[in-house]
Amino acid sequence: MITSFSILASSLPRLANLRHATDPTTRGALAHFHLAVTGDNARFTASDGHLLAILKLQVSDFDGESIDILIDGALFAAACATLLRADHASCVRISIGDGEVRFIRGMAVAVARIVDLAFPITSAFIDRYRGQTLVPAIASYAPALVTAAARIAGTRKSPLLLWSAAPNASLVPCWTRDSEGAVPYSAIAVLLSQPGIWADKELFLLLMPVSRSCQGAPDIGAFIQAPLLSASASTAA
Repeated sequence: MITSFSILASSLPRLANLRHATDPTTRGALAHFHLAVTGDNARFTASDGHLLAILKLQVSDFDGESIDILIDGALFAAACATLLRADHASCVRISIGDGEVRFIRGMAVAVARIVDLAFPITSAFIDRYRGQTLVPAIASYAPALVTAAARIAGTRKSPLLLWSAAPNASLVPCWTRDSEGAVPYSAIAVLLSQPGIWADKELFLLLMPVSRSCQGAPDIGAFIQAPLLSASASTAA
């Protein structure tokens, strides 16, 4: 049986940028895109194990059954590129059946195959933040990871402000003007290891932090005391 539905073409830029969250170097499920569809929405998910991106889109003209599939990563990225170059039709029709996913926008048609692999269950990552108090993230994140997240979110021209779940209620006042009293070190230490999250009404991003310790701190004194090379000496070198 074929399942089909429509999404707004205005969602294509974000849909295409989900490729930045995949790992094309692996032969496993993380090289591909997960798609779960119900009569209300379509949820596209991509992850490389360090960055999780979930794009939830409203669907219209739904016909068929709810599905849960994995779409070939390279073919899906190529399909998105084709659809972005297509005419200005306001909707994209997506049909799933016979081992393939067909995308139609106006006169443009693109096809991607369905991959027979199991994708990690990601719903728990969102559910754990339900009702949680969020504070500005203070953990360290790999620059490439933040750049990829900004591309997906479409915020490359402005800072991508990440948030983390507050492990201790005493941390919350630290970001308000009436902050008083000491913050437990244990609470700060936990916050340093928390994933960074960013979300709006249709997109959820989760970034895993870089592990940190007190070892390997830079020697600022050596930098301050080091003699400066003159212009002539550096030219001669």
